[in-house]
Parts: sequence; structure tokens; C-alpha cells
Amino acid sequence: MEDFQIDEGGYLRIKNAAMRINKTIYLVGRRAARTHQAYSDFDYIIPTITSKEWAKIKNSLPGAKILQDNLPNRIDLLKVSVDFSRPYIIINP
Repeated sequence: MEDFQIDEGGYLRIKNAAMRINKTIYLVGRRAARTHQAYSDFDYIIPTITSKEWAKIKNSLPGAKILQDNLPNRIDLLKVSVDFSRPYIIINP
């Protein structure tokens, strides 16, 4: 595995989600830049994702709301193109 800025369990959850919808998922922002804190949100870009596909995977991604811990959702699905001049992590299906 490459030098990912997320733990292996988080990577595998994102990889599983990518496989379920057969789309590449980009992790961007502070987590990709290695400047995140423990409760930083997860910024995802998933080109051409539909609302049905998002509903299928959103609760399985790192950053999803955890009811038993009463933690809020920490996911941002960005509706922009990936800026390849800035840090990103690519997870292919």
C-alpha cells in the first residue's frame, strides 16, 4: 500500500465504497495534505456520483455519523473537479 494519510481500516472502507459504486473516490483537503486534526472532516470528490449512489455508500465512509458516540457527520461531498495541483488521495474501485 502507498503512503496513505489515513489508517488502513479507513482506506479499506473507502476502497469498498468505491467498489460498490464502481467509481474513483478522491480524498482531498486537510486529510490529504496531512494537516488534519483528530476531528477534522473528510472531504471527498466523487465525479459523476448520483444521489442514489451517494445514499448507498455515505454511511460506510470514514467520517460518517456515529450514533453510539453521538458524533456529528464529518463528511463533505464536494461538487467540484479535483485540483491536481493540491494534495489528494485517489482510491480506485
